[in-house]
Amino acid sequence: MPMPMPMPMPMPMPMPMPMPMPMPMPMPMPMPMPMPIQERLVLAWRIQLTRHMLSAYFARRAYFHIKQPGDGEPIDNPDQRICDDVNAFVRASVTIVLSLFRKVFNCIAFAGVLWGVSSSLVLFLVTYATIGT
Repeated sequence: MPMPMPMPMPMPMPMPMPMPMPMPMPMPMPMPMPMPIQERLVLAWRIQLTRHMLSAYFARRAYFHIKQPGDGEPIDNPDQRICDDVNAFVRASVTIVLSLFRKVFNCIAFAGVLWGVSSSLVLFLVTYATIGT
């Protein structure tokens, strides 16, 4: 007697093909970080003031007349000293001015928030600060 043939296995349903992953976009070259406002102000003012001071230093041959007080010897590297002093002066001045602007802006912003809570309190605090100081 012949052997019965085994039943064929049902074919599995084909799996759907996954969607191809999109190719990643090439990363653009990183842009240099923009200079903060304070550094831009310092640099612009420092360039201008250094040019002005050095032109005054070289005008009418003033560098021949600079002497150290006391011994009458010429000063070492006065042009370098001018540049260094200008840098220190400009950095300190810009820091003070921007700090003042930040403080005023914070006071105005805080007063606006406080005005939403209690306008009479804002008026009282402004009056107290004005008269108290």
